[in-house]
Amino acid sequence: MDIKRRSPFKYTVVAELANDWIGYLPDREAHELGGYQTWMGLHSYAEVGTGERIADEMIEMLKELRIKN
Repeated sequence: MDIKRRSPFKYTVVAELANDWIGYLPDREAHELGGYQTWMGLHSYAEVGTGERIADEMIEMLKELRIKN
């Protein structure tokens, strides 16, 4: 939802859980709450803050795409 909210485009669709990846990229809040796949283990290799870093990078990529079009 963060990527969609911050996107420079009117419509942005985020596809997740694709291409044979098992696991989630929780944000900091989800890590703090604990629970489903927020621990480091077989299905989650992401450290705290990874979700936000990926969202930030995606926004930068979308901004570059917007400028080129």
